[in-house]
Amino acid sequence: MIGAYYDSHAGETWAGSAYAFVRSHGVWTQQAKLTASDATATDGFGYSVSVAGDTAVIGAPYDDHAGRFAAGSAYVFRRSGGVWMQQAKLTASDAASFDQFGFSVSVSLSADRAMIGARYDSHAGGIYAGSAYAFDLGCDGDDDGVPDQRDNCPNTPNPDQADADADGAGDACDACPGFDDRIDCNSNGVPDGCDIRDGTSEDCNASGVPDECERDADGDGRIDDCDACPDSDRAATIVIDDCDTRVPNRMLGDEGCTMADEIARLADGARNHGAFVNRVAHLVNAWRHRGLISVRQAAAIQRCAAQADIPRRHRHGDDHRPGGHGERD
Repeated sequence: MIGAYYDSHAGETWAGSAYAFVRSHGVWTQQAKLTASDATATDGFGYSVSVAGDTAVIGAPYDDHAGRFAAGSAYVFRRSGGVWMQQAKLTASDAASFDQFGFSVSVSLSADRAMIGARYDSHAGGIYAGSAYAFDLGCDGDDDGVPDQRDNCPNTPNPDQADADADGAGDACDACPGFDDRIDCNSNGVPDGCDIRDGTSEDCNASGVPDECERDADGDGRIDDCDACPDSDRAATIVIDDCDTRVPNRMLGDEGCTMADEIARLADGARNHGAFVNRVAHLVNAWRHRGLISVRQAAAIQRCAAQADIPRRHRHGDDHRPGGHGERD
């Protein structure tokens, strides 16, 4: 939780705000922007912040209330199903002008208690001696008999605390039943499981992680686990052993392989140069019949294949000497 106490919004200068960030797969993303329900100019909301689990306390030390200037206040927010909502506004029982209650805040690890500092509070100890106020946050906002700090649906009655998918969000308020609401790798505000279930994201390897969050080494839109050519040749044109055919290197089908990839496969599998050239001839003829290339483009590919030193002569002995006999396909 990060405070921005000089933030201006809704026409209120320096009203202040706070930003909630969450981490998923090692990446921090903004989850929400929090503001006071009664925000006014120069409140300084966000000057101090404290978080424990799904509870946040945010100080606004310059807030004016009950006719007292800069008496200060603090706001309690609860998160449920990934949504932060204001639960309460805290003020000192003996608030006075310039106390700056909310200058410092702290919420207990159990999220049921809060300590709020009033920097300039004057009392028997002296002028501007300062003080701190302890609050019990054990409220039950939805009246379901479960205190909010232990309630997996603090804003929706869920008395039995049922949570079938064990993601911390009770069934009564779960945005995506059956999936962990806390995981949102693409930061679109929707749990990954719902993205996959609703068809917003693909999951070609059934890993439970949207494809856009998985590795795609060659950037062709197919993740490596589902890519027949994970290190695809993505050059603009087909190049065979440094010979540029100037034929556009098109993607073939939906398996993630390009024309250059197919020719590279033939090169890897050929016993000798003649076999490679013959196989390329068969391949480009098939492409031409499918309307993928023109006769002229087919000739350009075959010309470069014939000129190529594939397979490398130093690796295959006499079978590749000039005038040697090639394999027939």
